[in-house]
Amino acid sequence: DLRPERVRSFEAGADVRAGGASASATLYRQRLSDLIYRRSLTADGTQSRNDNAGAASVDGVEASVRLPMPVAGLVLSGSLTHHFRYEITRNDASPQTVGKVLTDVPRTGWSASLDYAAGPWTALLAARHSSHVFGSGNDMNTNVVQGVFGSYDAHTVVSAKVSRRLWRQLTLSLSGENLLDRKYYVYSGQPGRSVFGEARWRF
Repeated sequence: DLRPERVRSFEAGADVRAGGASASATLYRQRLSDLIYRRSLTADGTQSRNDNAGAASVDGVEASVRLPMPVAGLVLSGSLTHHFRYEITRNDASPQTVGKVLTDVPRTGWSASLDYAAGPWTALLAARHSSHVFGSGNDMNTNVVQGVFGSYDAHTVVSAKVSRRLWRQLTLSLSGENLLDRKYYVYSGQPGRSVFGEARWRF
């Protein structure tokens, strides 16, 4: 008997281009209704059911930029998503959650990268950031600890990749993830510094 979740949204944005550079920004406003929420049927939470119990409001901005560098083949890119508001506005199944932020959604996420392409060579250096998240089930937004099992840490991770095409079919690559060996948790501990080699053959 569940109804589909619904959203009414409004967006206003602008794009700018000059030479090889470009930038864009979009403001958005969303009103979600018929949110599906798990309603507890017993005091200990051992029995529950899903209901169309909630509504939420989400307001934010998305922006991106692409900028060629003076070095031929080198491009700087960046993107940002930030929520000014992302909260529960109605929850018949759990009224105390009204005013709390949505779970599994970071307030801020951004990325920045340098891309290089020249002849048979390509390279990428990138950084990605996510702010703290309240995980599924933490509807009261109580889990604010970081750096321990079960936490959802704010983190910034740096990665890189270098590739060389030897001939049309064969490309060799070397890549690294979490190059700064950042220790962080997304409920469980995430991989530390990792290095991968790849040989790709195209038929």
